[in-house]
Amino acid sequence: MKKRINRYIIIGLVFIAMVVITGCDENVDIEYYEFCIYTMNADGSDLTKVIDVGATYALFVPNSTMILYRSGKSLYTVNEDGSNNTLITDTLDVKSEPPVIFSDGSKVVFVSNNDIFIANINGDNITQLTGTKDIIERQPCLSLDNNEIIYNCECLKKSLYSICRMELYNGIIDTLLTSGNSLSWSKYSIDEEKIFYTKRGDNAGLFSMYKDGSNIIHLLSEIAVGFPIEVSSAKIVYFYTPNIYIVNYDGSAISDLGQGYDPHIALFNDSQIVYSNNGFQDGDIYIMNNDGTQKGRLASYGNNPRFSNDGTKIVFPGQYKTKKKVKNYITN
Repeated sequence: MKKRINRYIIIGLVFIAMVVITGCDENVDIEYYEFCIYTMNADGSDLTKVIDVGATYALFVPNSTMILYRSGKSLYTVNEDGSNNTLITDTLDVKSEPPVIFSDGSKVVFVSNNDIFIANINGDNITQLTGTKDIIERQPCLSLDNNEIIYNCECLKKSLYSICRMELYNGIIDTLLTSGNSLSWSKYSIDEEKIFYTKRGDNAGLFSMYKDGSNIIHLLSEIAVGFPIEVSSAKIVYFYTPNIYIVNYDGSAISDLGQGYDPHIALFNDSQIVYSNNGFQDGDIYIMNNDGTQKGRLASYGNNPRFSNDGTKIVFPGQYKTKKKVKNYITN
């Protein structure tokens, strides 16, 4: 009790000192950090605040000037100039894993309540794609022709894990792989001839297989399995605590690029990697070449940066210091 009283006395004295310093105004300015979303060019120029909002992630919508982001448990779109902020997932609780957007920017695929949904980018025509009882379906990856998705499944009753493929326009589902160990973060190669995924448990690591589920190859073992992998035109970027690595499709030429979090490589331009230095929203945003050279800080107070598909722009959740007036209850 004595320690608690002393703490409150100190807090009270600090506040009184603030009042003395600031005078007896009816309102007092208090500094705080406002959450927001930023965009900038890949060289760090033209840093622009889009909107004041707390976001888990933000993504560019292809062929548009829109940004898709998650705030709370909902998905929104907003124009890059901050206009037309729109809720697009109605009352659905959207999972924290990033959604996937059609290459033409017309639709988005996302996860809610352990099932996969699809919707128009304006929020129309929300449709549930999966709904198998006692099955968790998550982490969809979209083909570049927008015709199919692959995704990961967990059967709760049998403790089995699968990678499935669904044809979006007829609903046909194929099971490509089943394992007693957790499978996650399945991604297509750019030519869509291969699928990459991670596996926990015995013989854990990063794997590849053909799109029909055949020719499984164990590419490497040292990888943080619970974190997403990023696939570009010829490379795979992955995280292995606390460093970022890059490897060729065939598992060759593994390179340790140094410490970092939330790495991202542009879909059609794998020359650079953008990342954060600590994985939290008070971190810094960095960029480097895909061989780890020419590292540079682009921005402060941000995390989870993402390139546009062509690698020319970056979007990220951030924060900035500002002030607000609060009521001075001691003198008023």
